[in-house]
Amino acid sequence: MARVTVRMLPGGETRTVEAERVSDLIRSLGLDDESYVILRDGKPLLPGDRLRDGETIVVVRVLSGG
Repeated sequence: MARVTVRMLPGGETRTVEAERVSDLIRSLGLDDESYVILRDGKPLLPGDRLRDGETIVVVRVLSGG
């Protein structure tokens, strides 16, 4: 289990979460996986990607208009 720092955008809130994979992170934050993009070093991650202990992950809420 990796301990990661999560920065939520917009808003900039920061949390520390323990999760093994991106899907675990999404679930532990109570997020809808279709409404957010998860980034590592500016690159999108897939739900099955493993997280690394000590890294910072950015969670960006996807907004769309009609």
